[in-house]
Amino acid sequence: PIIGPYASGKSILARQLVANFWKHHGWRTMLTVFEEKVKPRMRRDFRRHFCSHAHSFMTAEDDIKADAEIEKALMFLRRPRRERMDADRLFDRIEYACRVYGLDVVMIDPVNEIDHQVGKGESKTDYMGRFMMNLKTLADDYNLIVMVLAHPPKDGTAMRNSKSKIYTLNDGADTAHYGNKADMGWCVWRPFRDLGDGSPAPTYLNTDKTKDHDTMGKPTLATLRLDGCAFRVEKSGFEAYAEIAGDQ
Repeated sequence: PIIGPYASGKSILARQLVANFWKHHGWRTMLTVFEEKVKPRMRRDFRRHFCSHAHSFMTAEDDIKADAEIEKALMFLRRPRRERMDADRLFDRIEYACRVYGLDVVMIDPVNEIDHQVGKGESKTDYMGRFMMNLKTLADDYNLIVMVLAHPPKDGTAMRNSKSKIYTLNDGADTAHYGNKADMGWCVWRPFRDLGDGSPAPTYLNTDKTKDHDTMGKPTLATLRLDGCAFRVEKSGFEAYAEIAGDQ
């Protein structure tokens, strides 16, 4: 899971990660397309990631080369027109793509947009636990990395988005299972929009959980800066914690 409020940078960070999966490991990803169209924004961002020089101005030759990489690296799962995407249909489409096209990574952005059919007499928390276990089964069956992007509850977001608050996986909407069942989990947020001098505010990343410290590293906090379409790490560990915690 990657948990964070609206406009916190979840999608930008996840797309950067997906592009690096391909460039460094050759891992192919399927992304859900629920909240925005592939063209022009998503394709524009991925063109910059896949071009060797990710500047704001790209030539027609750059676009052609980047589009060839996008074709090899990515698949997009769109919501059917005038239909809802429920969990069963989502699992079916993922499994089909794994068998027919071969996938290494699945990115569900955001999981809140799925038409979750909670069973009669079943709580939303129990349903989400079952939903995540089904995702883990798919991941095990097809050797996948599954990334789930999720919003926190709308009520109280402003309070939790205060400067002294550090987001955790338990801030995800409807359930604590993001923390309980995840093998690894990130939280992303921006406590303020600018620094008062016109410069953009940093984005904070809390690596809240890593199940295997030997292969995944230890949980930590990082300060990120958006440079074009990509984040770079500015501070990490105690230095990043001191910045956001202030005098607390």
